[in-house]
Amino acid sequence: VRSAPRKKLTPFDLMKAKFKNGSDTNTIDDTQTDDATKAKKEAEEEAAKAKEKKKDEDKLRLETEKLEKAPKEAKLKEDELKVKAEKEAEAKKAMEEEKKRIEAEAEAKKKAEDEEKKRIEADTQAEADAKKKAEEEGQKRIEAVAKAEFKKRADEERKQLEAEAKAEVEAKRMAEQEEKKRIEAEAHAEAEARSKAE
Repeated sequence: VRSAPRKKLTPFDLMKAKFKNGSDTNTIDDTQTDDATKAKKEAEEEAAKAKEKKKDEDKLRLETEKLEKAPKEAKLKEDELKVKAEKEAEAKKAMEEEKKRIEAEAEAKKKAEDEEKKRIEADTQAEADAKKKAEEEGQKRIEAVAKAEFKKRADEERKQLEAEAKAEVEAKRMAEQEEKKRIEAEAHAEAEARSKAE
């Protein structure tokens, strides 16, 4: 290091000079010390610049990543909105289907109730008609029986009257015959008596 006193030293050169052959930094002359200080300052400035540069690069990188991520985030947001819209559409569809199912069930229930009501009314009407028909048939049967009974009694009464009339005619005829025989007998007896008297 001493063979080149005007050389621009770096902190690394100082460390080498310090530890070379067990030497100490006190053996380095003032020029070298000034150079070392200047080198250190320059190194610090370089480091600061490098740090600032890195900071700028990091900032640029972050901005770039942000710009790169923006479309992705927009796409993600769009996908999220799309998924949300699809879910809302599915939920709406499910609600509409549930509404339709409930309406269909209500309609089916009403239809079943109407059919049951009609069936009960039909059964009631059929029962009433059957009862009325039975009553009418019973009435007709009663009337038929009464008519038959009346006819029978009328026939019997007619036969009885005819028999009585016939008997009366027969009795009258027999009485007339008896009267005729009596008159004939009296005439015959009178004729015999007259004949004997002569």
